[in-house]
Amino acid sequence: MSYDNLGYELSLADLDKGGVFSFNDMLRKTVFSMLEEVTAFNWSPDEEILAFAYGRIAELKPALYKAEDGSVIHLPVKQLYISLPSVMWSKDGKTIDYIAEYPSDQFKLYRYVLGEPDVRFVKDVPRSELKQYQSYVPPYLFQSNRREAPSYAELPFCLICAAFSAYKSSPCFFK
Repeated sequence: MSYDNLGYELSLADLDKGGVFSFNDMLRKTVFSMLEEVTAFNWSPDEEILAFAYGRIAELKPALYKAEDGSVIHLPVKQLYISLPSVMWSKDGKTIDYIAEYPSDQFKLYRYVLGEPDVRFVKDVPRSELKQYQSYVPPYLFQSNRREAPSYAELPFCLICAAFSAYKSSPCFFK
């Protein structure tokens, strides 16, 4: 994950083919050519599905990315959101909760059960409670001032090994 003044640039490691690719560029080519940012990402407990929000600034939509086949599934929402500060998975990986802002400065918790036809409103979330939900969101592995994805050699540590070390700097066990 890297960040610049235009928003978040998510880079993913392809463990089968090797290398790192820009998730944002993939979305621009296949889903939404006017993409400006990807926010609020979080992997499912089995690490097969990435829940995230994408879109133009202040016009975000939640979605799922299936790593196995590269497909993107849009959550059945009725409007675009101003922001999505958190997306969280249930322990069994069947339910996604996310906090969305709409209208301005009004945050709501929503729940989506995989395969269901609708997203369900759960409760209003006061701004003062937003921080407590951040503990459910993974920390960013690294930050960069560039929009392109770095090569493995440029990373400060191995992404694969860091994932097994609770997102902390870790030497690569595969070298």
